[in-house]
Amino acid sequence: MNDRPAPRIPSMLNAMTCRRLPGGCDDCDAYQEMSRCADGLYVLTVHHDPTCPYLNGRTA
Repeated sequence: MNDRPAPRIPSMLNAMTCRRLPGGCDDCDAYQEMSRCADGLYVLTVHHDPTCPYLNGRTA
């Protein structure tokens, strides 16, 4: 055990909101965006390239 305080998960997630995070799809050059909907509720959205074969296979 150590004397360090436990990390505050909401503050870590708040730091990632409104930022483009690289990755999210192995088939294209996707990026992810974190948004905060309410206290304790966060949504991570993956934005695919228009030419992504995975996305095109799911929406076609």
